[in-house]
Amino acid sequence: MKAILTPDISPAMGLVIFNPSKELLPLFQNGRVVISPELPHLKHVVSGPIPHAKQPLAIKRGLSSFFAADEVIKKLGGVGMLVQHVKELAQGQCQATEEDDDKFHYHRFCELHTECGVVWLCHHHDNHYRNHGATEALNELAQTQRIEWIITRIIQALGKDPDHILSLQELCWWAFTHGAAHFLSDYVMREAAGAVTRTEAIKSEYKESETTVDSYDDNYSYLTDCCSKYAIHQPE
Repeated sequence: MKAILTPDISPAMGLVIFNPSKELLPLFQNGRVVISPELPHLKHVVSGPIPHAKQPLAIKRGLSSFFAADEVIKKLGGVGMLVQHVKELAQGQCQATEEDDDKFHYHRFCELHTECGVVWLCHHHDNHYRNHGATEALNELAQTQRIEWIITRIIQALGKDPDHILSLQELCWWAFTHGAAHFLSDYVMREAAGAVTRTEAIKSEYKESETTVDSYDDNYSYLTDCCSKYAIHQPE
């Protein structure tokens, strides 16, 4: 558990007083606590328990092929671990979506593998979806749970706290070190490297006046290196 608390500072006495709510008292039962400045993404969060971190990369443009790759699942522990994660999320409940008119649930459960991921269903709804196909809402739930699990596993692999917000650079680092970088788009890798990403459409032909150079210094260094390598005379 983590929390945001507003201090009451008494400079003359050298004291800082916090007034946590009753639900936050277990934070102090073990004696020592870690205090850190407020992080930028928490500036608009009210005082009290810090809510579960939302992962911006879950909806990041350009990562769909990475999250959809079965090879990424294998490298993070396999589909069996994903199924266990979904089962724990379901907490003994059928994940049949609210759009279903049939509210009957059987007392036994199993996983259903859709084209987007895994969901946990009772045997009654499992038979229904296997015969009629998964709905759009069910596929969306399966995809969401798949992406959440991938991000969670990468955070664990990097040795971060469970509520750590995964950055694009960290995701790319994991992908490169585990042989999954080919699932990342060029756009994503350029952004992670801090390179300027072209947003306008790339044309097949350009006028000379439309061409630009990212860095004249870099290009000059490259040219001089080539000249030196091939013993080409460089102008004074």
